[in-house]
Amino acid sequence: MSSKEDKLKELDINSLADLSDEDVNLLYKHKKKKPKIVVPKPVKVIDTTTDRYKTLLKLINKFLIKMKKPKIKTLQEFQNIKRTDIIAVDRKVIKDMEGEIFGVLGCKPHVFYRSSSKGWNLNVLRYLVKDVGLKIVYKKKNVYTNENNKTIVCSEYIYSIKNI
Repeated sequence: MSSKEDKLKELDINSLADLSDEDVNLLYKHKKKKPKIVVPKPVKVIDTTTDRYKTLLKLINKFLIKMKKPKIKTLQEFQNIKRTDIIAVDRKVIKDMEGEIFGVLGCKPHVFYRSSSKGWNLNVLRYLVKDVGLKIVYKKKNVYTNENNKTIVCSEYIYSIKNI
């Protein structure tokens, strides 16, 4: 360990004899800390020409048609869709495209076996979106309603597709 004078010299402080040893040690430790360098993650480029991407886009557009929403041209345009709308879409939309989806994936993923769960549509979409290198993110939104002079709070989830 360096002496108080050595530490003061290294800190470019000439004469501060009235500083306590603790103060000098704190200054020295702070000076010795190296700044954290934050390296931004490279943006992953998604290949929109692959069969997986095209099949998923076709499936999501079928979902959007059932929800009476406009079609999209890229998966990242899938923005601010309510969870209840996704779950309300008939499972038949996915079942009708099963052969096409499995042809692209080459196998039947585990997520397809649990078709009795309430959020099955959303689980399948999550799996397929992750498979092309994107992710489905959600925001929780509280919705307030008044019934019989009481305020009721319900949570609503809004989903979007983003880059990883």
